[in-house]
Amino acid sequence: MRHILVLAGFLSFALPAFAQEIPEDQTSANQIETEEQGRNRAAQAVNTVREELQGTQIVPRTVATIDVMLRVGAKALRKKGYPVQSEALLAQWRGVYKPMLGGFTLDSLGDHAPFSRWLMEVTTAMEVALGTSRMKLLHLDDLYIVNYAIPVVFDPANIEWDLEDYTEHFVPFAGVVGYWAASGGCSLAITNPLVSHFTCGIVGTLAEEGMKAVSPSIANKIYQQFNP
Repeated sequence: MRHILVLAGFLSFALPAFAQEIPEDQTSANQIETEEQGRNRAAQAVNTVREELQGTQIVPRTVATIDVMLRVGAKALRKKGYPVQSEALLAQWRGVYKPMLGGFTLDSLGDHAPFSRWLMEVTTAMEVALGTSRMKLLHLDDLYIVNYAIPVVFDPANIEWDLEDYTEHFVPFAGVVGYWAASGGCSLAITNPLVSHFTCGIVGTLAEEGMKAVSPSIANKIYQQFNP
């Protein structure tokens, strides 16, 4: 018997630098697809993100991933009764830290500490306000993973880590990027965490697992490029 899944809509990936934003996708949030269609949609996301991460779009894609997570988090904060904090979060992100992150490259990471410290503080405060269970349902705990991974993923030539270390950071990072590439627009459109988990999270999880499967080879390619 075929399963009917309510799945997140697939997003457009031809996006420029750090101005890139994933749009809210209310239509796709309400779209009913078969299991096969959902798997095809996730596979398409994996193929696109795989090309981006091993090419020149790894930084813009990372910026877009964090951007959509923070927008989902801000929307959840507003719904929970924290409108001032929600607006402050987005203002700081768009005014300071989004352009800062967008200026990083794999051969010139720069000083990531201010961004990393800010993102950790924001994510921790968000978890206190929303609660751990809501953070997990909305996949906002992925912010911890990305923040932990960026200093290593964006600095493959650093002698402090070898290929094994680099891969250990890259795989979960790539999984998060895949999840939000496939489900971000839907997650923006739905504020109920339980509904979002089942409507947006299914195809996102398929894309996440797909990226984790292919990402070791991407990590190896990037690491060898900077450590010939």
